[in-house]
Amino acid sequence: MSRSLHASTATELQTDAIVAFIMVKMELGNDSNGNSQDLFLNSTSQNFTYSSDVYTGLGGLGTISAVEEGTDFANRPMSLELSGVDVALVSTALNINYQNKPVTIMLGVLDDEDAFIGTPTIIFKGKIDTMSVEIAENSKISVRCTSDLADWERPSDGRYTNEDQVSRFAGDVGLEFTSQAAEKEIFFGKPTP
Repeated sequence: MSRSLHASTATELQTDAIVAFIMVKMELGNDSNGNSQDLFLNSTSQNFTYSSDVYTGLGGLGTISAVEEGTDFANRPMSLELSGVDVALVSTALNINYQNKPVTIMLGVLDDEDAFIGTPTIIFKGKIDTMSVEIAENSKISVRCTSDLADWERPSDGRYTNEDQVSRFAGDVGLEFTSQAAEKEIFFGKPTP
């Protein structure tokens, strides 16, 4: 997958003193009160604001498996482990419906004065598959993510029928006559007998 770097990021990469760091965005949705439970984390020890979201610095995110790429439409899962996490984060992980929620992992760059440079580069985009939590002195959350290409392997449960369409979009009559069309004999290129 080709990626483009922000001009200021490309310029900063030419200098001797740069710090690359990881940013993780987990879009977990809202709780029953309408409060956002999205997680924005980064691997530095300080907080950063990017795109009006505050990415909390964990001071060492833990580990991230290698991000594999290829030219085919294969699912390439990856995992990340958040270690030494706050008790509130563990509570969120235990009480949230995380399955199939979007996750984006980006690579950001800091200059020698710890200032955020340019725009981060997306290195992985997919969905959360599984999450396990280990509660100990240094609590740990392990997250397995599947790439968006995993959906290519998943069979569609939808049908092109009026009933299926109405169940998804009440009042839609776009497929109202599909059952009649399936039985209809159509003559192309010659007159109807």
